[in-house]
Amino acid sequence: MQDFLNKTDESAFELSGELTIYNAEALKKSLAPVFDLADARLSVDCTGIKEIDGAGLQVLLVCRNHSMANGGELLLTNVPEVMQQLFDVVGAE
Repeated sequence: MQDFLNKTDESAFELSGELTIYNAEALKKSLAPVFDLADARLSVDCTGIKEIDGAGLQVLLVCRNHSMANGGELLLTNVPEVMQQLFDVVGAE
């Protein structure tokens, strides 16, 4: 299984690789423990993302919504242009 998530400090992480339908479930399992933390303010650096499709985007949105429901916040940084275009298409900020 590919390692998607690298912890850079207590509240900052880096995502890397391909976030696609082929590995969306593994990505979700990697991210779930991070976003289960109550009141967590998390920053995710997206510089290393090489490819993303609707399934990868969906996992990120589910994690963001889960984090917000727990009183937390998810900030995506260094979002590649193609990824930002997907967010724009679905109306996600």
